[in-house]
Amino acid sequence: MENVSKNSTNDKVLSQRKYENLHISPDDILCSLQPLIAEYFDGDCECFCDSITYTAANGQKFRILTAEVK
Repeated sequence: MENVSKNSTNDKVLSQRKYENLHISPDDILCSLQPLIAEYFDGDCECFCDSITYTAANGQKFRILTAEVK
């Protein structure tokens, strides 16, 4: 899985890729969102193949799911 988000590790960003050959997986989206969630919300954030589970400091739990719509 290639991270297509802009980040500090100098991975390719979406704008640098050719759109014709670009395939974004649900995992790509989740792995790009996880650091943002971890940065903006206090708690634990775990990334799985099709979801992110976020546990807030007060014990609330949330699951963010992704799936490609064809």
